Amino acid sequence: MNKVEIKFENKEIRGVWRDQADESVWAEIFKYREYRASEDAIKQAKTIFDIGAHAGFFTLYAKALNPAVKVVCVEPENNNIQTLNKNLELNSIGDGIKVISGALVPKAGRYVLKISQDSHNHQVASKAEGIPKELAQSVVGYTFTKLLKHTKTVSVDLLKMDIEGYEKDILEALTQDEWQAIRNIVLEYHGGDGQRAYAEAILRKNGFSVLVHPSQFDKTMGIIFARNKKV
Repeated sequence: MNKVEIKFENKEIRGVWRDQADESVWAEIFKYREYRASEDAIKQAKTIFDIGAHAGFFTLYAKALNPAVKVVCVEPENNNIQTLNKNLELNSIGDGIKVISGALVPKAGRYVLKISQDSHNHQVASKAEGIPKELAQSVVGYTFTKLLKHTKTVSVDLLKMDIEGYEKDILEALTQDEWQAIRNIVLEYHGGDGQRAYAEAILRKNGFSVLVHPSQFDKTMGIIFARNKKV
């Protein structure tokens, strides 16, 4: 495990890397600022939901931009949660942070997390069928409404999602009331232009303006930032 530091927004940000996936996510957020389209929304936000919080790097980024913001970190994988808490501790961040062990899903219940070889590419599945026992972790699945109730939150100023291709299922499942509870969305899309276009169409259909920033490293991925024009 390597300890790293970077100067960001005139602040010293500290973190730990366990593998190349951690290093890659850290670079995406702090070095290349791939979430820069969401920075104004972060600075103005009162509440952020960090879905797929991984090791907490996006939460460190958000708190550096807006120290007063409340962040709800939702992460299903146990080792990631331990590292997330370590990174919060290294940066003396505790106030305004709630860490939830679980996953955002279309329908509440118990799910299975397929553990990947690295720390970042775990995937949520509805059944353990076809997943080796040693690679399957049981997780609690929360709908967006359940997360709002669980955290006593009325609306979310920024919904961030990095959930390894599962973002399409979440967007499809959101109800009209849930859409209206979200002011801004920033998500990492996966699967190339087809999946990007599909996610973009759902967002526009539900009253969001959309900006797309393809990854400079992987043409099948990128960041979508969407703003709710109705709120």
